[in-house]
Amino acid sequence: MGRRSFTPLILTALMLMMSWGALIDAVEETNNEVTIQSLETTDVVMGAPSPGHVVFAEYVGGQNCPPCYNGGTASLTQLKNSNTDEFVYITYMAAQYQVLRTAQAGEVSPINRISHLDGSGSNSAPRAYFGECPHNAQSTSCYQSGAGGTNTYDDFFSGAAGKSNNMHSTVNDYSMTVTQSPVGNDVDITVSATYHGTGTKDVSVFAAVTEYVCHSYPYQDGSKSHNCFKQWLTNSTNDGFVHMTLSSTPSTYSWTVPKSTVYNSDVNNMLTVAALQSGWSTGSTRYDVLSSPPIIRISASGYFS
Repeated sequence: MGRRSFTPLILTALMLMMSWGALIDAVEETNNEVTIQSLETTDVVMGAPSPGHVVFAEYVGGQNCPPCYNGGTASLTQLKNSNTDEFVYITYMAAQYQVLRTAQAGEVSPINRISHLDGSGSNSAPRAYFGECPHNAQSTSCYQSGAGGTNTYDDFFSGAAGKSNNMHSTVNDYSMTVTQSPVGNDVDITVSATYHGTGTKDVSVFAAVTEYVCHSYPYQDGSKSHNCFKQWLTNSTNDGFVHMTLSSTPSTYSWTVPKSTVYNSDVNNMLTVAALQSGWSTGSTRYDVLSSPPIIRISASGYFS
């Protein structure tokens, strides 16, 4: 009698244990299914293929230009984010795309960059010039008028699909750095450049102070471009860009600019854009773009890219 009375209890316990085991298995399977689904629906953002060297571009926009903020800046931002160390660009932001040749957009003596890029006097935006590309109908491989979406300039950067970044073939023979150091109410900016080939090379140093986030000149929809021009960095006589003779020993040149050059004197948002060129001109003459350094911004306590 005693042994038979335990049988129902044992059976009941076994049934409960089996039920809990099935429930645990179901929870584990459900969790695995959720994990698999998450992996399957994760978006992978592919950047433009690397050209194997740095690429320099100049972008012209207008604050009142919808294709500029919907296509031009969106495409530049996407390209920079996906190719951080190989893409450098500067923005010339006019208040109105109908009037491009203004000081706000870099039309400042002695450089007058908008007139250099386009000597025809025409006004339209967005525009992008890769590696000192001429502004004419025969230069569509390295010049783009108009923009849309977020990948307008990918083929130019990569040198694909009949497009070109127009950088000189010796681009990897040069190296260049830019540093910014706050000193009181000013910022000291130093360019250092080296030629790794044989002998020496004479170059011009394209350089400008910009705002990383363009607080000074937002688009009419409230969004903001990047790397917008604020001031040219010229030679000691202010009649052109700095000239350097480069060799295997680094050459340097420094400027001092007030923090107030940028919006709210925010040195964290100050950014120097620079490039090495075989020469420079305010006219229509084009020169080779030889190198451009990854952009460095300063923080209150140091540097960050």
